[in-house]
Amino acid sequence: MTVIIISTIIYVTVLLLVGILGFRKVHTLNEFCIGARISTPAEVGLSGQLSELGYFIFVMIPSGVYLSGVGKAWMMIGLFIGTMLIWYLMSYRLMRYSLKYKNVYSLPDYFGRRFGRGDFLPVNTAAFSIVFDLIIAAALVKLLAVFVADITGLSESLLTAVIVVAVMGFIILSGYKGSVRMDKINACIVIAALVALPVVIMFLFKADELIVAIMNSRVSGGVSRYLNAFRIGGKMISAVEIVNQLSWGLVIMGLPGLMIRFMSIGKARTAKHGGRYAILFTLLALFFTVVSGVLYRAFLYPMVLKNMNNQFFLSKAVTKLLHMEWGYKIAGGVIYAGLLAVFVSMLINAIHNACVVTYCSIMRPRVLRKFRIKKNILALRITAVVLSGVVFGLSFINIDPLIMIESSIIVVSAAFGPCTMLSLYFRRMNKYGASAGMITGAVTAFLWRFGAFFKSGGELTDMEEFTGISPILPAFILSTLVILIVSALTPDVTEEIKKDHDDVKNRIM
Repeated sequence: MTVIIISTIIYVTVLLLVGILGFRKVHTLNEFCIGARISTPAEVGLSGQLSELGYFIFVMIPSGVYLSGVGKAWMMIGLFIGTMLIWYLMSYRLMRYSLKYKNVYSLPDYFGRRFGRGDFLPVNTAAFSIVFDLIIAAALVKLLAVFVADITGLSESLLTAVIVVAVMGFIILSGYKGSVRMDKINACIVIAALVALPVVIMFLFKADELIVAIMNSRVSGGVSRYLNAFRIGGKMISAVEIVNQLSWGLVIMGLPGLMIRFMSIGKARTAKHGGRYAILFTLLALFFTVVSGVLYRAFLYPMVLKNMNNQFFLSKAVTKLLHMEWGYKIAGGVIYAGLLAVFVSMLINAIHNACVVTYCSIMRPRVLRKFRIKKNILALRITAVVLSGVVFGLSFINIDPLIMIESSIIVVSAAFGPCTMLSLYFRRMNKYGASAGMITGAVTAFLWRFGAFFKSGGELTDMEEFTGISPILPAFILSTLVILIVSALTPDVTEEIKKDHDDVKNRIM
């Protein structure tokens, strides 16, 4: 427990110092929302990947590999391909649009400027973004509290309150500037945490002992099938399952926090080098996360975590390390710090994004437009306090946080992904096509996963279980088709919008 206390104190101290240093440099709306577009390539690249993909890197992929084998690593390939594509296809153009529009701080603001006059699209986009950011934040708070409680034995309610207050305090102090700087530190902690277990295994096991430990943990089909990328749970992987895992690469193009990182870039050089940092970090992290998933299986034996409990592999591993010699205790502290880094990064991103969208896209231009607000920063900080209270309340709803995080990310990405990508390349795209595409993507993803319309084995089931196909691909395909069709059948965009599109395409600012 001493190591956990020390790790927590060190991490919180660093968080506090970064927040205080950021507070001294945040004086305007622009600085709080997008850091005045002066973030370094490392800050933008590392922050974008960690704040949106941290859960996949540290929890989702390794828990799947731990339970079912290396066949669950195809998601790693999909995420890596998706990372490369968005940095080369989206970052430059979103940066140019943001520079052209100047005071654009969120996706709803961008859509409002890109598609012309009208409140329906920006207001509904903002409301949708806020709701899902708050849901994801609440699920992250609950899940982190569960993990820490499993390690420390403290009350989940107390931990929930502490987590929300710490994150809220950081956002109030430093906004976007502090978040990207802290994420640079968080990324280093996460890499160290992913490397920690392989280092421990080098001292604990010889090669043959490692294989024996994996075999004794009763992996399905034996060690050779467990380590085979074309098998899951000992069974041959299907083409549909491979496509399902690879399709997670599409999800990246619709994550609002990552799009904000692109809009906060001030120079093409920052986008270029930021993409390199992002790709390198993702490559290293995804490689070690798959390796760690296998090694956790051997390390935790004779404990074997089955379905629904496999997500606790991190907390159980930290607890086991804490009962070993001091060198291993330190490794446990590093892994624990990595757990904090991943969840805190994602929480700051979700709550900050909800705060910016609430104030800049709804409150300031529509609710408070008759008033002259001189202290935007104060208003933003009050908004952050209120939304943090909402997150705290939502975190006590009795819903599986794992399902909420995964499903919310899919629905948000299906709504924003095709719309954002096509808005950068499809000149004819208008607000009618964008609105229809967003609704189609979100509704398809939601109903595909939760709509029990089909009978299977005498019971009603959803489309995902009925077809075996993840909602990601059908939602993205349908959304894209609807955008193209509706945009072609409705009035053309104005000449001004076409000129803006051509200027961005031709790099004319």
